[in-house]
Amino acid sequence: MNTQIRGAVFETNSSSSHSVTVSGEEVTDFGLSQDELREGVIRIRQDDGFHWGWQRFHDTHSKIAYLLLQVAGGYIEDAEQDVDLVPSLVEKSERARELVELVKEATGCRVEFYVDGWVSIDSRSRDMGLDLFNDPWLMRQFLFAKDSYIQTGNDNETPPPGFK
Repeated sequence: MNTQIRGAVFETNSSSSHSVTVSGEEVTDFGLSQDELREGVIRIRQDDGFHWGWQRFHDTHSKIAYLLLQVAGGYIEDAEQDVDLVPSLVEKSERARELVELVKEATGCRVEFYVDGWVSIDSRSRDMGLDLFNDPWLMRQFLFAKDSYIQTGNDNETPPPGFK
């Protein structure tokens, strides 16, 4: 995977149209609710994956979910609805451990991750964003800066009118 830095914006892209964009702005808000911060738990419920639809995900929950799915190999199958997957992901993956530790250090919150059945990332975009694990500052910027996002799409068609 090639990495190119241009215009103070870090982006990666593969043969599919997923991209990860990291904002250079200072993080001033973690994008979490007051209840989450008070309770100390970020509960992520992912009922769908990241596929070919033209979408942008700016929210912290989606960005954490995306990276957890990436370190899980791009998909999770046969998951029980009310079982937190973080302990098993951390046990199997050093990167998953690094991710949840970075979130805990930054926010004071532990991460819980729930899926129901099967969730995945488009196969052509698997491993997208894993370069972030090489730089904790970039990872933090990606997860928490409001102008950082994941964009999904379809290489076979142009974005719909008005998609920005």
